[in-house]
Amino acid sequence: MRRCTGLVRGSVLKKRNGGMRCRGRKYVCYSTSAQEQQGLWTESERRNVNGQPNVYSLVNAYRQHGHLESRLDPLNLQQKGVSHNVLNPEFYGITTQQLDQEVNLEGIFYGQKSPSKLKDSIETLKQIYTSQLGADFSHLPLDEYLWFAKQVETHFTQPTSPQQKQRIHELLTKSEVFDHFMHTRYRTTKRYGLEGCESMMPCMDTIFRQAASKHGVEDIVIGMPHRGRLNFLYGILNYPAQDIFRKAKGGNETPDDANKLNPLEHAPEAGNGDVMSHIAHSVDLDYEGKSLHVSLIHNPSHLEAANPVAAGKTRAKIDGGSKALCITVHGDAAFTGQGVVMETLILSQLEQYKIGGTIHVIVNNQVGFTAEASQGRSSRYASDIAKLINAPTLHVHADSPEAVVKATEIAVEYQQRFKKDVVIDIIGYRRHGHNELDEPSFTQPLMYQIIRDKTPTVVTQYTEQLVTKEQILTEEKVKALQGKFFNELDEQYKAAQTKTDGPGISWLKNKWSGMKEADDMIEVVETGVELNVLKDIAAVSVNVEQDKVVAHPRLSKGFIGSRKEAIQGGQKIDWPTSEALAFGSLMAEGHNVRLSGQDVGRGTFSHRHVKIIDQNTGKRNILLNQMKGLNSNKKGQLTIADSPLSEFGVMGYEYGYSIEDPSNLVIWEAQFGDFGNGAQIIIDQFLSSGETKWWRQTGLTLALPHGYDGAGPEHSSCRMERFLQLCDGDSVHPNRSSNKLTNMQVVYPSTPANYFHLIRRQLKRSFRKPLVIVGPKTMLRDENVVSKLEDFAPGTSFKPILTEEGIHNASRIIFCTGKIYYELVKYREDRGIKDTIIVRIEELSPFPYGALEEELGGEKYRGVGSYVWCQEEPQNAGAWSWVKPRFEALLGTTTQVQFVGRPPAASSAVGFAAAHKAQQKALIEQAFSVY
Repeated sequence: MRRCTGLVRGSVLKKRNGGMRCRGRKYVCYSTSAQEQQGLWTESERRNVNGQPNVYSLVNAYRQHGHLESRLDPLNLQQKGVSHNVLNPEFYGITTQQLDQEVNLEGIFYGQKSPSKLKDSIETLKQIYTSQLGADFSHLPLDEYLWFAKQVETHFTQPTSPQQKQRIHELLTKSEVFDHFMHTRYRTTKRYGLEGCESMMPCMDTIFRQAASKHGVEDIVIGMPHRGRLNFLYGILNYPAQDIFRKAKGGNETPDDANKLNPLEHAPEAGNGDVMSHIAHSVDLDYEGKSLHVSLIHNPSHLEAANPVAAGKTRAKIDGGSKALCITVHGDAAFTGQGVVMETLILSQLEQYKIGGTIHVIVNNQVGFTAEASQGRSSRYASDIAKLINAPTLHVHADSPEAVVKATEIAVEYQQRFKKDVVIDIIGYRRHGHNELDEPSFTQPLMYQIIRDKTPTVVTQYTEQLVTKEQILTEEKVKALQGKFFNELDEQYKAAQTKTDGPGISWLKNKWSGMKEADDMIEVVETGVELNVLKDIAAVSVNVEQDKVVAHPRLSKGFIGSRKEAIQGGQKIDWPTSEALAFGSLMAEGHNVRLSGQDVGRGTFSHRHVKIIDQNTGKRNILLNQMKGLNSNKKGQLTIADSPLSEFGVMGYEYGYSIEDPSNLVIWEAQFGDFGNGAQIIIDQFLSSGETKWWRQTGLTLALPHGYDGAGPEHSSCRMERFLQLCDGDSVHPNRSSNKLTNMQVVYPSTPANYFHLIRRQLKRSFRKPLVIVGPKTMLRDENVVSKLEDFAPGTSFKPILTEEGIHNASRIIFCTGKIYYELVKYREDRGIKDTIIVRIEELSPFPYGALEEELGGEKYRGVGSYVWCQEEPQNAGAWSWVKPRFEALLGTTTQVQFVGRPPAASSAVGFAAAHKAQQKALIEQAFSVY
């Protein structure tokens, strides 16, 4: 007995003389065992399926292979692909005489009344599966496969109502009128119109209507590229056309008074803005009396980068209690070519990342910028990457809008029922080039000859169908509808000519209403906590007894015991303990904490153990979630999201999570800081610039383990220089008020207490800024890297610089940041050096001009004649290029700060231990000798 591998889905093949021919052998098809069939068919359906294996095999062949015969391409350029004649009834032993016989289709085929003549059923199969739909779902589990087949066969044999037809026509017409209007008014503007794939509009409208009215969805989050974005904003999301027109003629999104600021001065209230094709919008829509909040998020031109952001924002809404749905719209070339698509897909069913399935809509132009499909992918379909997670795909002819709507209805039902991803692949074309200024026939002459000479628009075709063939509409009604939309746009266009003010900054509303725009990032924020509360948190963080957790013996003796001793003694609070105190205290105050990344539960360096695994049951226990709320606060939740091996996708997800609710602390931690550059697009396009481009704050925190300890070039450096280069602090005018502000905080804390206050400060200010923590590696276990419990008490706060007491009449200052401090101290102590004081700059951005100026004005610095900056990193890396001009601005050009560190290097670190030790020894010695 063998299971069929292709032709007869979910069936068992038994060899019999005279049976049907399958893969070169004679087999008869029988259905799966009674156990496998349970719940899939009724008893009578099961008997009928088993009794007609050849008919069932033919039906399944259409379900599995019919899409290869479908007419999906409006340009008729695609090649069909069925081989071996698998759709021929004779292949299954069905004779010509049998075709005229009536057969019982119960449990076999749902697109025809039973009984029916077999030839009529085959004709219906052809109409469903080989016409303008390509249903690609044979890879689904059997229960989903049968459900999907039933949905396709019932939906595509039901007529579209006149009301639906008129709604489809209205949306198509509105989109076409908008494109034509933009083309006549803004001929030299890139607008990335929807012409050739207008059916995206009824597709999106159908998702909204069905999700809201039938399934009670309250929130929809959309990630979308540039193609058709303006059509969608105006046609469905009710974005004012005059604001689109104002942007098209070069206006900004900001209020008018913001644009009058001095362009040469740092003016965060004005912002830089973004191009027209990146506009975002949130709106409340009504579908059959059900309110639906739709958020179209901002996107950069880095295609598909918005996908994980949309998913993360959706998860935050779900965690906040909303019934939310994520839609991501894709281009065909980008869906295949961009790796972040895969990185986002793999999150689909992971416990801490799943969102109940995403509906993917591919606006398929059959071409990239200039690359044809044969140059852009190795698979047949643009959607094939989605088979990675067994997502079904509905390929559909873009010029068949009714088929698009039916496919969309099935997709929504699948996503809602099975909570999994589904793909709608709308195969159309691009009437113009990549943008309207391109000449596409340079590279696709044959395609564009067909488009320009032979292809009427979908609106023209559908209008003719409704007016001439079906007589649902009249020519007069069509012209009236076109005139209505044109006049509406014309009025908006005239208003835009005199409108000087932008639509305003739609931020800091709803959940963000308690926030404000940052005005002073230097101001001290008290972040201390009552000591009795901290002791309780520490006790809970290792309380394995409450839930009778059997911890690993090494944790019981070392980690758990050491924490209890440290808290009792109040003297040796290490890094992991300070982090647990920060998390726990925020949770006690009602904040949720989300820590995401690779191995974060245990910690890359086996230091955190915030998630204890029961050694007998394997159960994962987050002990801090046993805590109670402080005073009347509802206790927050700690989520530990151990992620897959993805940086780009997961960091994007956490960015999306962070922009939904400012009361959540969201941290993404790299396994090693070096791996953070795998998410460079998120860092560049979202994290560092999102506020100035889009007026969207985020408090996302990146924790990047860093430090030179001989681990080699991929395990030493988080490339802090890159983050500092992205910061917009002023290095020329130290007294300018704008130095109290920056787009991003970069901090290299060197004590557990400062780390504690830094984490708490993220949620204790009235604004949100990204925080990049250059994190510890060896400091995690260095017995000298400890703090006293009193350093966490009320009245304490984060310190941007740390200085030393007990040194008088110093002749040398060594400035540094982070781990190198402890090696400098050891060298100084071992050699009894008394004339050198070490100043740690903990917060690099915003640069602590004021704190340094105040400190260096003290009496103990009056005899200083030598100023040194010491770092572990090469001269072209680390913080040197950032601090050098700032020291010059602060100290004057006559005071030279000497650089001490590794020489310039292409690689961040050497790859063998002996060289590392020699370099480290030499730079420490040089810090105390250079003049």
